[in-house]
Amino acid sequence: MVPFRRMPLMPVPTGINVRTPPVRTSESCTAREKSGGAASGLSETNPTPCPTPAEPALQGRYHRLSKATLKVWCLQQLIDSGKKMTLGETLTRTPMDDGNNVARRRLSVLRLAERLGNASEACRRTGVDRTSFYQWKRRFAREGLPGLATRVPVRKEHPFRTPARVERRIVELAISSPAHGCDRIARALAKAGTTVSGVTIQKILSKAKLGTYETRAAALETRYVQGCRKLSAEQIEFLEHVNPCFRERDLEVCTPGEMLCVGMFFLGRFEGLGPVYVHPVVDGFSSYAFAKLSTITRIGPAIEALQEQALPFFSEHRIAIRSVLSGRLSESDRKALDVYSRDRRIEHRPRDGSLGFIERFRRTAINEFLRRPFVRRLSRAGLSRLQREFDDWLASYNEERPHEGYPNYGATPRSVMMQACTLG
Repeated sequence: MVPFRRMPLMPVPTGINVRTPPVRTSESCTAREKSGGAASGLSETNPTPCPTPAEPALQGRYHRLSKATLKVWCLQQLIDSGKKMTLGETLTRTPMDDGNNVARRRLSVLRLAERLGNASEACRRTGVDRTSFYQWKRRFAREGLPGLATRVPVRKEHPFRTPARVERRIVELAISSPAHGCDRIARALAKAGTTVSGVTIQKILSKAKLGTYETRAAALETRYVQGCRKLSAEQIEFLEHVNPCFRERDLEVCTPGEMLCVGMFFLGRFEGLGPVYVHPVVDGFSSYAFAKLSTITRIGPAIEALQEQALPFFSEHRIAIRSVLSGRLSESDRKALDVYSRDRRIEHRPRDGSLGFIERFRRTAINEFLRRPFVRRLSRAGLSRLQREFDDWLASYNEERPHEGYPNYGATPRSVMMQACTLG
């Protein structure tokens, strides 16, 4: 039998006699045994056998139930008996799952209203509102017992939702002109006769994962790598602005150490030190970086970063450094780097203009390192203390921080380098 669930209290229908069995005592059992029912435990007045010590769980089991529980149980037995089914269909006995239980309980309310001839009285007794009652009655007349089961709410379309063709057009405009904002896309749609607000366009682009410049650049780079379509001049300019490393896509760098980028940029002004500059050395294959902090702008700290950090790291992993690429340098700095490279048998490739790898490293260092707590206070302890803090950040930059876009596409610099060393 299905476990009993709490239901609203209701009176017993006419014709149902709820009688609680009498309490048996040892004196009554002894009297019945003397009258001749000792062998079977039965008597003429009460044919129910007396409980024996072997059946302790049966003693008083009826008396542990309340009168209201017995009333509900008797009504449920009347409904399950299948009598007076005149609501259109005969109740079919099916396995009682959860949805069937709900349907049968609702059917019991309909049958009670039919027997009483008064829907309001039936609703009052069962604790059901009349709106639900008439809704169940219509569903039962139309679908039968399955129509009384609990239904999953159906998600309806919003009457003012943007048509699918307009959403596709918005996505196409965001890809073809990735530097355009939502208001500019709205004006382009308005010229074609379609009115969409900038807020709606932003929601559509966020749903398509094109809500920011970074996500649009990632989508364009994915298409570029897969060779789906040729990028326009506007798209290439946008990618080079968002990801400066994309400027160096024409350089043929196939292994770590094949090309190291050397540069210099201004980090910030610190108390007790004045202006502080970073002299980075970045691998063009994996974006693995080394850096030296200094208060001067000459090429000397960059050469020290090569000598003290980059060369020992690559020699430890048995990687040969083939060339060094430098940006805009003074004549004296260029000659110093030429002499150092010639002594180590490394090719020096000077180039006018900034380098994409150095520019991206500069953005990341300024946005992330300077936001560390108490960084500017560390300068009071000297440049060496600030250098140790920068080395700690640089370790997380190389080993933990994923680099989106070209050339790593979501991998960390160390994982890219180690994978190349393993395959090599």
